[in-house]
Amino acid sequence: MSHNIKNIKNENFKEINLVPREVKIKKKRKFNIPLIPLTAFIIVLVCVLGFQAFSYKKLVSNFKGYFDSSSYAEANNYLVTEGNFNVFKALFLKNDLEGYFRTKANSVKEHVNLNELTPDEALLVMNEINRYNIITKSTDKSISVTSDNITDNTPLSKGIMAFNKNNFEEALSIFNAIPSSDKNSSTALDYVVKCKDKIKESLLTTVKEKQDIEHFTEAINLIESKLSLLDNDKDLVSKIDELKKLREDYNKSNSNTSSAVESSSAKIVSAINTENINTLGLQSSSNYLLYVDTSSQLTHIYKGSNNNWNLFKSLKCSTGKEGSETPSGVYTIKNRDTWFFSKKFNQGGKYWVQFDGDYLFHSIPFAEDQKTIVDYTLGKPVSHGCIRLSLEDSKWLYDNIPTDTKLIIK
Repeated sequence: MSHNIKNIKNENFKEINLVPREVKIKKKRKFNIPLIPLTAFIIVLVCVLGFQAFSYKKLVSNFKGYFDSSSYAEANNYLVTEGNFNVFKALFLKNDLEGYFRTKANSVKEHVNLNELTPDEALLVMNEINRYNIITKSTDKSISVTSDNITDNTPLSKGIMAFNKNNFEEALSIFNAIPSSDKNSSTALDYVVKCKDKIKESLLTTVKEKQDIEHFTEAINLIESKLSLLDNDKDLVSKIDELKKLREDYNKSNSNTSSAVESSSAKIVSAINTENINTLGLQSSSNYLLYVDTSSQLTHIYKGSNNNWNLFKSLKCSTGKEGSETPSGVYTIKNRDTWFFSKKFNQGGKYWVQFDGDYLFHSIPFAEDQKTIVDYTLGKPVSHGCIRLSLEDSKWLYDNIPTDTKLIIK
C-alpha cells in the first residue's frame, strides 16, 4: 500500500510538474517567433547602411580626386552616374560639396595671391565650381574675392568670360585662336567642344520653332549658316534633309495657293520699273521696299508706303552669272547673319540677308579667313545666284532692312 501511495505521489508529482513546464515552453515560443526576423532585418539594415556609407565616402573621395587633378569632365560624369540609389548621397552630397568648394575657392584665392596660380587657371577652377550651382552666400563671398584677383587680359580668360555670358560664338572664336603651343591649348580645346554643343543646342531650339510654324526654308538656311562653324555636324545635315522633305510636302499640299501667288507675282515682275513703281499697288510689311534691276545691276531702296514710295538710295550690285541667274520674283526678307562660308565655292560673304532659300544679299566674297577678298567685281552678273553688294552696303542692308520687307527682282 505504501508502494502504491508512493507511485501515486510520483505520478501526481509528474503531472503537476508537467503542466507548468508546458506552459513555460509555450510562452517562450510565443516570445521568440517575431524576435528572429526582426533581428535579421536589423542586421541586414545595418549591413546595407554600412555599405552605403562606405560607398558614399568613396564616391566623394573619388570626385575630389578627379576635381583636384583638373579632370573636370570625369568628375562631373562620375558624380552623375555613380551612387544614384545611395541614401547618403541624397541626404549629404549638397552640403559636402558646398564645404569642399568653399575650401577649394579659398585655396584658389591663396594661390592667386602667392602667384602660384595664373589668372586663367584660377578662372577655370571657379567656372567649374559654378557649374554645380550649389553655392550658398558664404561660398559666393569666397568666390567674389577670388574673382577680384582674376584679370581678363589673356585669351583663355576672355573666352571663358564670353562662355559664362552665353556668348558662345564669340567664345568659340577666341578658343579657336589659341595656338596648340599655348600651355592652355588643352583647356581651350575642351571649351571648343562645349561651345559647339551650346551653339548646336540653341540652333536646334530655334529651328524647332521655325518648323512648328512651317517656316521650313528659314529653318534650313539657319542650319546651313552654321554648318561650317559646327564642322558639318551629321545631325544638322540630317535635319536639313528632313526639313527639305517637309517643305516639299507642304508645297505640294498648297500648290493651288502657290499658283495664284506666282501668277500675281509674275504680273508685278513683268510690269515694274522705276517710273511706275507707285502705280502697282505695292505693299510691304515695313516702310521699305526693295527692287533689284538685274539689267542695270542696281538694288533700289525705297521708303514710304503703298503707291507712295520714294527712292532712298541705289546700291551697285552683282547678280547671278549666266547659268546661275538670280531668280526673278516677289520675295520677302527673311533671316540674316554676319558670316557664311560655302565649301562648295570655297568662299563666303559677310552680312548676309536671306530672301529665298539659298539666295542671299551679301558682301563681295571673302576667303575662309574672313579677311582676304576673293573678287571685287560689282556692276556685272558674276555671282553664283546671290546678290553681291559692297561690304559697306551689305552692312547697311543688314542693319536697316527689317524682316518681311518686300523685295522684287526683275
